[in-house]
Amino acid sequence: MGRVARLAGVQAPSRLAATKMDVSSNSIRAGLIGSGIQASLTPAMHMAEARSQGFSYRYDLLDLNILGVVRSVLPD
Repeated sequence: MGRVARLAGVQAPSRLAATKMDVSSNSIRAGLIGSGIQASLTPAMHMAEARSQGFSYRYDLLDLNILGVVRSVLPD
């Protein structure tokens, strides 16, 4: 588990964007890691489309500013 994911209390790969899909249950979890991303409209758009396709979908924003983490902890 990446350092940012540990700080946020979630399990996600150490990548700028991560998606985990459980095909057997039509459940999808995705997220965006960045700074100053709280105003992003992406989560609502993704969740609305997933709902229309019959998926259970969760999109998390892991905002480095809110977590108090500097970008340098992320891998290149």
